[in-house]
Amino acid sequence: MAHAARLAPDWPAQSLTFQSKMADSLSPYARSFYGGKTIWLTGASSGIGEAMALALAACPCRLILSARREAELERVAAACRAAGPALVHVLPIDLADATRLPTQAQAALALGNGRLDVLIHNAGVS
Repeated sequence: MAHAARLAPDWPAQSLTFQSKMADSLSPYARSFYGGKTIWLTGASSGIGEAMALALAACPCRLILSARREAELERVAAACRAAGPALVHVLPIDLADATRLPTQAQAALALGNGRLDVLIHNAGVS
């Protein structure tokens, strides 16, 4: 526990460093490929999904972030907006609720102005 307590005061600085590293992590080819596209990323509230969101935020794209935890999505979206030129939207979704999936897909299409170029399905259902 002492180790975790030592890290706690530095967490905001570590988080900003992580964000800037992720924003710079895409190759010029990837920036060109994803630029101008509408990308829907599920599981975007933490972990690999958050890292992907931050990396994609460096592209001039439309980024739709989805996960169950709306507050965490808003946190990731704010970091993405600060990291790059992407237009970022939040679309909370629970993939375990199959009855709502068609409605959620329509909502994603609406956020993308009728267009969805890339779907990165990173969310897990347990």
